[in-house]
Amino acid sequence: MPMYRKSFASLSISPHKLKVVKLSRDKKRCMVAASIDVPDGLIVSGKLTDRKALTNLIKTLWKSNSVNEKTVGLILPEVTTFMKSFQVPMVELDDLDEAVRWQVAEFLPTNHEDMVLDWKIVAKNEKAYEVLSLAISKSSLSDYVGSVVDAGLLPLLVETTSISLERIAESADVSKVVLYRSRGVAVVVTIASKKVLSSSVVYEPTDEQLINNVSQILSRSSLSPVSRVAVCGNGLTQDFVNNLHARVGVPVDLLHPKKEGLPDEKLQEYIIPLSQQEADPEEPMSKYSINLLPPEWVTRYRKEIRDLRLWTVSLIGSTVFWPCFLLMIGTYVYLSQRSAQLDAESKETSQIDLNAVSAEINKINAEVSKANQAVSSLRSPSEFINKATAKLVSGVSVSSFNLNLETKKMKITGVANSRGELLAFKQSLESEKSFLKVNLPIASLLIETNIPFEIEIDIKI
Repeated sequence: MPMYRKSFASLSISPHKLKVVKLSRDKKRCMVAASIDVPDGLIVSGKLTDRKALTNLIKTLWKSNSVNEKTVGLILPEVTTFMKSFQVPMVELDDLDEAVRWQVAEFLPTNHEDMVLDWKIVAKNEKAYEVLSLAISKSSLSDYVGSVVDAGLLPLLVETTSISLERIAESADVSKVVLYRSRGVAVVVTIASKKVLSSSVVYEPTDEQLINNVSQILSRSSLSPVSRVAVCGNGLTQDFVNNLHARVGVPVDLLHPKKEGLPDEKLQEYIIPLSQQEADPEEPMSKYSINLLPPEWVTRYRKEIRDLRLWTVSLIGSTVFWPCFLLMIGTYVYLSQRSAQLDAESKETSQIDLNAVSAEINKINAEVSKANQAVSSLRSPSEFINKATAKLVSGVSVSSFNLNLETKKMKITGVANSRGELLAFKQSLESEKSFLKVNLPIASLLIETNIPFEIEIDIKI
């Protein structure tokens, strides 16, 4: 599901630099590109040692560069996360999350309950899905996200350098090794189409070490032969590119996505947050994107989306209801006056055919009665939505309401923490007299936890 907020700034966090980038809405022009040095020892082996100090750095970066955007996407140090690509036997999409989490648990270094995990489908065939997974410890994620929140910002998207490199180096039919180099660290990623095959981090590397690392990766990629190498980042020289090409024997390209407002000499410094700016944020439930946003923030954005939809439905309902109501009132007043006028004329004019007048009055009275019935039967859509909302139980989150007064049906979609809470919600809805029939597909009860559901209700108008 697309996140409610689309506009955001990208904040890249590394042991030596914080970098912020913000593009224009059409993503063609760079509006902000700024950085600030990170003191030695603040981030060690990817772990944050002083949350308050990072918060103060972020505040300084925003204030000194007049960054007005409060919503941010985070790019965390690569070493903080665990990435793996693997196959999952073909199952129903609703059951895929459980299958992925069960398989990922085998390679995580700690209990999977201590990790935040997201994944995406990168390919599929008749027998299996190809899945890319990314996990991070809850404590590390909490420290980084907490620092951003303490700085007065709203986290929207959380990913790593590898995901940004995958996005900026996408190719439909070419396998490649992508090398990103910045101060004190290098990230080497092997990418085939939209699939990350491997990822490695090298600290304080020399040119010779990086060339050896890339050469070894190419020699081990027999299952997916690499036909190109792409490089980006700081500290790249023509001598390094020439030596790399001579050693690996495949073309070496410089990733260089130009943006208006950003000089060429600054492009490589900000290429990672620039890549994230091209993303269209999706919540972690999406099966085709990766977002390590903490669950509590996902719940917050879902509530914003639900509130927006309820407001929209209420606005549409009011727009339809009041014109119809006023039209009925106008019709009622006109017909009442017409009836009184005809009644007066029948008394004053003895030559009028009393039988014809009586028939005309009866006809008008019938029309007035129909108008009264229409006015009394007119119901507001928000009435039924409010009744359904009042029946919510703990552990059930509603993402949308779909109401059709003509068919007298309402659909409710959302997610339940457990099967028992979903059944409790269904029973709660059945207790409402305005809901004639509550239908819950049996397929929704086959899953024990984190159950997506769609309930259809026949309403009484």
